[in-house]
Amino acid sequence: MSGNWSSKYLGKSYNTLHPCMALVLDVLENEYGITAPMYDEPLNLQAKRALAYQLLTSTCKQVQPDEIRDGDIVLISVCGVPAHVGILLNPKNVVHVPDERFGVVVESLDSPFLKNRIVGFYRPVKVQNDG
Repeated sequence: MSGNWSSKYLGKSYNTLHPCMALVLDVLENEYGITAPMYDEPLNLQAKRALAYQLLTSTCKQVQPDEIRDGDIVLISVCGVPAHVGILLNPKNVVHVPDERFGVVVESLDSPFLKNRIVGFYRPVKVQNDG
């Protein structure tokens, strides 16, 4: 998957209670052909953690930081709970929805919001063996 995929998502708003998850599901379906369920109900942080974990373990394989590439999913901690997700544009930047007030943005993995909050990286199963 080349970096060109991101342009169709940048600035897009997701009118859901879980916009970061909606973005990842949208990209999984449109770029990889992987369909996963979306839950649009109020969830506390622990439930969001469970939902993020379920999505990642059912559609992806965890990869090490030195193996990351564009299109990998990033799991991010919120208040100490791994409950936020985004997609790597390249090894230094992630495409994500910071919160429901914003559309999709590109942010450096070294930004104050993301630095030291990355929990792990995951590759969609359909592409885990791709170059």
